[in-house]
Amino acid sequence: MGDLDIVPERNQSTEFGADLRFMKDRIRLDYAYYKTRVKDQIFTVGTAYSSGLSGITRNAGDYEVFGHELLVSADIIRSNDFRWELILNWSTSEGKVLEIPDDIESIIFADSGFAGITSEIRAGDKMGNLYGYKWRYENGERYLDANGFPEIVLDERVKVGNAFPDFISSLGSNFKWKGIGFNFLLEYKEGGDLYDSGLRNSIRNGNPLSTLVRDEEVVLDGVMDDGSGGFTTNTTPALIDQDYYRNSNVYNRAAEILVQDASWVKLRNVSLTYDMDNKFTRDLKMEKLSLSVSASNILVWTPFDGFDPEGNQYSAGSNVYGFTGLSVPLSQSYSFGLNISF
Repeated sequence: MGDLDIVPERNQSTEFGADLRFMKDRIRLDYAYYKTRVKDQIFTVGTAYSSGLSGITRNAGDYEVFGHELLVSADIIRSNDFRWELILNWSTSEGKVLEIPDDIESIIFADSGFAGITSEIRAGDKMGNLYGYKWRYENGERYLDANGFPEIVLDERVKVGNAFPDFISSLGSNFKWKGIGFNFLLEYKEGGDLYDSGLRNSIRNGNPLSTLVRDEEVVLDGVMDDGSGGFTTNTTPALIDQDYYRNSNVYNRAAEILVQDASWVKLRNVSLTYDMDNKFTRDLKMEKLSLSVSASNILVWTPFDGFDPEGNQYSAGSNVYGFTGLSVPLSQSYSFGLNISF
């Protein structure tokens, strides 16, 4: 349902940059800074289910998005037979919630349900924040109870991460020697947190390596009560068994377990081409004969425990970031090509 008093969004954008060339165009530098202010942003905001509605589309606040983009490319070697070009790209993007209506505490774009992880924004937040439940801490140390187990604070959701990366950079290289070409693109994403929707069920079923310790007594890291109103290093062993991993008050609803760093280094693509220009092609009156082979998304190095962290559980335009799993992972692709021109 839509708000009868809804008004159009208003966007105000500013962008400036520089395009510089050096050494007869062998070194090229492009830089841009952008900033967009959106007033009266239109969102679907959740309502009480007793109203008979799941949400109402309305103006829901003011937001700001800003970032930098830098592109540096250079011809390391440039001659008649050989050319080697390097391309470096670096970019950032950040959003901030400037204001939301007084009658809205937060706007929830996605809710994981019982696991407690949400993609939501509150006044003053950065766009892309993730909220959830965390273990109890005392003086910066995880608190462990009389049985040696941690304790998840379920009173309220707190910020547990942000889906947007600190920056994304890439390094591309283009080689061309006579008729042979070799290109690759490496991409590096620093930061950005992800909640894997399938991880909690995997933990409960004992699938991940993190659940390998079973039916053992372990002294977990943290602090316990010292009996005098203070805290001391934990010495109480806890029985780590199936019930521990399945316990939602102790382990498998803790955001420290469910939300992971999704940084990556990825070989985005690599390709090899060969252009034939010899007596064979001339005899067949061919203008061009080119063979090529390429591969995409074939290697990724990441601390994320799961499928390729670039995958998203929700489609583009949903305003949901930081949720993955329960969807088909990104695939590798390989291609072979033959290009003939007469």
